[in-house]
Amino acid sequence: VEIGGVSFPQGKPTDEALVPDVVFHDIPRHVEILREVLKDLSSGERHLLLIGNQGVGKNKLADRLLGALRLEREYIQLHRDSTVQSLTLQPSLEGGVVTYGDSPLVRACREGRVLMVDEADKAPREVVCILKGLLDDGHMALSDGRRLETLLDYEAEKDDVPSDVIPIHPNFRAVVLANRPGFPFLGNDFFAECGDVLSCHAIDNPDMLSEVALLRAYAPDVAPELLQRLSHLFADLRAAVEDGTLAYPYSTRELVNLARHLQKFPEDGVPRAAANVLDFDRTNRAALETVAAIFARHGIPISLPDRAPLIAIAPERALPPPTPRWVWEAHGAAVEVPIELHNLSSHDYEVDRPPPSPAPKATPARLAGFSERLASWAVMPSEGEPCHVCALPDGSVHVLVAPLALLSYSAPGFASVQRTDLGDYARVLASSTRDLFLAPLPALGCVAVLSVQAGIVLVIDPLSGIVTVSHSPNLSKRTPSGGWAAMFKSPKSGDRG
Repeated sequence: VEIGGVSFPQGKPTDEALVPDVVFHDIPRHVEILREVLKDLSSGERHLLLIGNQGVGKNKLADRLLGALRLEREYIQLHRDSTVQSLTLQPSLEGGVVTYGDSPLVRACREGRVLMVDEADKAPREVVCILKGLLDDGHMALSDGRRLETLLDYEAEKDDVPSDVIPIHPNFRAVVLANRPGFPFLGNDFFAECGDVLSCHAIDNPDMLSEVALLRAYAPDVAPELLQRLSHLFADLRAAVEDGTLAYPYSTRELVNLARHLQKFPEDGVPRAAANVLDFDRTNRAALETVAAIFARHGIPISLPDRAPLIAIAPERALPPPTPRWVWEAHGAAVEVPIELHNLSSHDYEVDRPPPSPAPKATPARLAGFSERLASWAVMPSEGEPCHVCALPDGSVHVLVAPLALLSYSAPGFASVQRTDLGDYARVLASSTRDLFLAPLPALGCVAVLSVQAGIVLVIDPLSGIVTVSHSPNLSKRTPSGGWAAMFKSPKSGDRG
């Protein structure tokens, strides 16, 4: 097996049923972790410790590694009631009689398999110390009088050992999984007890790029924009956990289950699909309000038990009966009205623009009820004072601010803003910002800034940053003195009539 230039030989299993075969999607973060683990194995490390919060993928990573290496696995899960005896003996019911046989730990040592120890931080300290002795010293006494021993030359000595000695196979390895110590898991500090005899790897939730790729693999029919929004949402929930506001660790496992629910039952919607995830905090009013506020910031409504949906629409009022006010009647012959045709001189200019920047988070207005308002957000004072606003069919919103500039907020979510500085055109417009008009041009995918006083129209393409300046001196009330001629004395792209 080779991962990122690091290779390790595959095993030759005798029992295929013991080789893990799990659903696993190779996202960048998990592939990098597997590569680091493979580096340790190839350098001679025998025992591994994967430590991290619940639901970050420790079991998946371990099973994927063992499946790729074709190694047989024995599994044991520890808990607060685990004892040294339960570590070495396994009870079973045969013919109505309880019998005790070798535990997965003993079988793994004897057959040269990989022992996976799950929830190791939950075990009492004496059990952890016995396990450390096996991994570090290579021997362990069993409760029935036998003992596990490491032989200097396994092949030469395995047939000559006493009957009470179980030789440890040279291929025996251990993969230990543990949660991090402290709140909210309240387990023992397993790393402090056994970290020196294990090759340790801290496992965290994947980065956002890897997490979205994982969600798309599990839910290919769910809109990518929604999956990205859910990933951002869970990042905020985890931040609230880290600062102590919330107790439940909202991990990748919960997020994957949410995406799988939406994939199989798309008609349920996110609020209903997230009900199982939120049940832990359902009885905690303060925590539920915090979770609902985080969901609201991402445009997903979570209703509180004692709050009814709100209706925020304009009241319906009956109109009075129509009554005639004026009547016009045509008298005399028709009069021909002349139509004048004026040529427009147009020039294209490309504006140097900074890259799009994050916009203030928009507050959705349709979470707990219906509102005529879709969303609202504030224009930062550093961007200027808003004067006019318009929208295009693609959902983008464009705001004309003073000093003269156009702010373009992208849809959906209005998470980023593109600033197009129009300060160089203020002189030729010969109008204050409030005397200008902003209008959408849906057919062109552009917006227009009109100065009636100067007879000038700026057609702005929000995507490319191209500004087309059109001018008709005959239509303007006052032609800017010198400004227009100075600006177009050497046009960059020529006149267009």
